[in-house]
Amino acid sequence: MIIPIMIGLTIAMVLSWFLIPNKLLKITLGTLSTLLLLSSALALSAHLNSHWGMKEVTDTKTSNSIYTAAQVDSPVSILVTQEVGTDSDNYVLVYRDKKTDEKPEAHFAPDKKNIVDSVKKTATYKVADVKEPTIVTTKKTWTWENDTFKKLFEVDDETDNELISEETLVTVPQKTWLPMTANQSKKLAEKQKSADPKAAQAQQEQMKLVISQKVKEFMMKNPKATQNQIKEFTEDQTREMTMNAIKKMIE
Repeated sequence: MIIPIMIGLTIAMVLSWFLIPNKLLKITLGTLSTLLLLSSALALSAHLNSHWGMKEVTDTKTSNSIYTAAQVDSPVSILVTQEVGTDSDNYVLVYRDKKTDEKPEAHFAPDKKNIVDSVKKTATYKVADVKEPTIVTTKKTWTWENDTFKKLFEVDDETDNELISEETLVTVPQKTWLPMTANQSKKLAEKQKSADPKAAQAQQEQMKLVISQKVKEFMMKNPKATQNQIKEFTEDQTREMTMNAIKKMIE
């Protein structure tokens, strides 16, 4: 609406200064229309440059819909990471949205069809001492302060809830998850595929023996340990040894 108003004020200003014969009326209407046109121009400039008439709204959402990018029955969950650019701290992350998903999917990849919004979106990850993985997305948008401003400034190519920024943080437990780059993931898959089955089986048997010995030592030190505690200790040792083995394979 602001553009038609400015056009109308421009016409009124021209008519006032050039076509009204009465000097007092000419000065009064000419000055008034000029001031109103200037005010409209300043208001439009303030809106375009500083989003005057709009307010910043922050919306934070938390999700736990993240599962390993590797085999679902593995004691260690894998998060595959691929940095966008160099030293950007912005990543494409590969994982499953559901445990039953056949294959993992890439998330937070830039949308090449919408570059304007894509540059406002970032995703990163961290490893922390937590029990469950989480995805926290903080989205900031511009929205109209009221309907008056919306009617005044909204144009065809401008919509409500204009994106300011969207930041996503994926946090994974340090005890059960292992982030690795896409190259490391490829290297791991190649080594697992080319591994000698007999050697792999022998390694598994050796791991079971070591874990079994550690469980015995745990039970001797903790004679009152419950079955759940023993089970938890066994799972922890299995994850730790598996994670160390994977780390060596991708070095």
